[in-house]
Amino acid sequence: MDVNQLIDRIVSQVQERVEALDDETQTVSPLPKPVRDNQPKWLIVTQHQEKAEAWLKEQIREAFCPVIFNPDAPPDVSGYEGVLLWTLGCTDMCRIANGTGGTPESDLVVEGLLLGKKMVVLKEGIAYEDYQKSAPVAYYRHFEEAYSRLLADGISCCPQKDLAACLLQTKPETVVPSVMPEPLEKPVVQENSAAQTDEAGCIDKHIITEKDVIDQVHRKVRTIRIPENAIITDMAQELLDDKRIDLCRRS
Repeated sequence: MDVNQLIDRIVSQVQERVEALDDETQTVSPLPKPVRDNQPKWLIVTQHQEKAEAWLKEQIREAFCPVIFNPDAPPDVSGYEGVLLWTLGCTDMCRIANGTGGTPESDLVVEGLLLGKKMVVLKEGIAYEDYQKSAPVAYYRHFEEAYSRLLADGISCCPQKDLAACLLQTKPETVVPSVMPEPLEKPVVQENSAAQTDEAGCIDKHIITEKDVIDQVHRKVRTIRIPENAIITDMAQELLDDKRIDLCRRS
């Protein structure tokens, strides 16, 4: 065998090996295909793909068809059961709470909420809580209020240890159903005219914040008794109006 024949043989073997590797690469999928055709599909938004995939493969692969969100090619969220936010940064959280979007991730969640899709955020992936000790108190409250609005709008927050059970629930208990606001102002009523029913709640604080109101929304109250001189923040009043909850000032 001369030198030219040897070179041609080596080139041919290398080419065959390259083609074989290309075929193997095309058959590799980052996540297994669903076992059943009727499995619900969930979009997973994460900056830690390897950790998310490992958990998904172990916990819910048999129950759901998880699909990792690709910001370079955003899918149509209407074809999915819901969205799992494995990570939620400060900026995206505010964009979602304000309904403005602006990034592929926040646009996806805003559209999903408008379509009534299930939305779950991993408790350990919420970024703003990492800055509680370093951020100025007044500035940190902006993010607390944004997070509270997400919960009121129907996003569930769940720790990783309970995440599988949360996703398996048809209606997660942590979700607060959204109620469309009506153009009707609800006046502050006097105590003697307030309905004395089991639907009444009580907030015994001088300054009433949105978080205080959200706690009462969870209880599905229609009237909240407050001190006569209590101060209500703008965000709290807005939520009261949206949920059509009456205030009863007691003397």
